[in-house]
Amino acid sequence: MPNIDSAKKRMRQTATRRTVNRARKSMIRTYTRKVEKALEEQDVTEAEASFHILQKKLDKAAKGSTIQGQASSA
Repeated sequence: MPNIDSAKKRMRQTATRRTVNRARKSMIRTYTRKVEKALEEQDVTEAEASFHILQKKLDKAAKGSTIQGQASSA
C-alpha cells in the first residue's frame, strides 16, 4: 500500500480506469460476436446495425486509450 497521498490517488484512479476499460473491451467483444453471428446467419440489416455500433465503440475506445488506435505510417 502506498504511503504518499499522490500515490494513493494514482491507485484510486487506476482502479477506476481499469473498471471502465474492462467494460469497454467487453462491449467491443460482445458487438464483434453479434456482427459475426449476423453475418453467418446472412442477416444483413442486423449485421449493419451491430457493425455501426461496434465501429462507434471502437472509435471511442481508441480515443480514450483503452485500445491502441491505428498508427499512421508516413
